[in-house]
Amino acid sequence: MAMCAYNKIPDEDIIAEGEELKQKVAWWFRENPRRKICKIDWFYNRSIDVRRENYEARIDVEVAKLVGEDGR
Repeated sequence: MAMCAYNKIPDEDIIAEGEELKQKVAWWFRENPRRKICKIDWFYNRSIDVRRENYEARIDVEVAKLVGEDGR
């Protein structure tokens, strides 16, 4: 059994990174017009797949999961 311990990332940093990530993903989709899914390495060793048509909403959902007490 493996165990990982992570420092708590402040909610403000997660929210700011989510907003910045939206811009990066928009650029990535513009540069890769044939791709429909972008794979993102996320906080706390999570990985998420976002689709071209709803990446902003998906990032918002993931940010909401991580901020506050409901995130873990």
